[in-house]
Amino acid sequence: MSSPAGTGKAGAGQCNIVGMKHTGTTTRMALFAVLSAAIAGTVFASPWTTDKLTVAGDGFRFSVSPPERWSVRLGNPPRNRYQAVLMIWPRSTGAAVPLVTVDAKTKTRGTPAQELDEVLKNYMKRHRDVEVKEIKITHGQYTVAAKSTGIAGKFHEYLVFIDPGKEYHHLVVAAMRSMGTPAADRDLKAFQEIVESITYLGDLSLPETRSVTGEGGKKQ
Repeated sequence: MSSPAGTGKAGAGQCNIVGMKHTGTTTRMALFAVLSAAIAGTVFASPWTTDKLTVAGDGFRFSVSPPERWSVRLGNPPRNRYQAVLMIWPRSTGAAVPLVTVDAKTKTRGTPAQELDEVLKNYMKRHRDVEVKEIKITHGQYTVAAKSTGIAGKFHEYLVFIDPGKEYHHLVVAAMRSMGTPAADRDLKAFQEIVESITYLGDLSLPETRSVTGEGGKKQ
């Protein structure tokens, strides 16, 4: 796999804007297993970068920035190009590292808390041994609902639903999974920084596919 900076079309001082038809409007809790397997050697839609990344899909656009020691890239094509994937990069071979995804979800309920509870309720119908807890993750501008789920000794998942405003039709959903043990304090701090960096750039309509490079820069 390529190094974060200066590889391919997205180098230092650049970010990608990629749009595609957004057909998946529900949060897929099993996504992490797919992404974790993809990390091992699948070619992604863009190289790792330490710059701000802007992601656009059918009806939404948002940006996200990686914290120190982390990098970001677009999700695995073709299905997840509307998704940002963040992790510590480069990583030690075989090292267990948390994986973060950020994407958008069409609103179906009144508040992000109701949206998150609905997702978890449906998930727990299928997985009754999952434990759910409140967690403290905030955003300086947007309303946030945040909870953790997990099975002791197997996995711990941290979910944050972010509402950029009543005038918009989408939520931004950030999720982090830690395998085996709960996320370390440093990883939770990094996750908080990732959530704080998220900026919703508005509802919009895009052609089915579009790719633009440029318009990059570090987190302000």
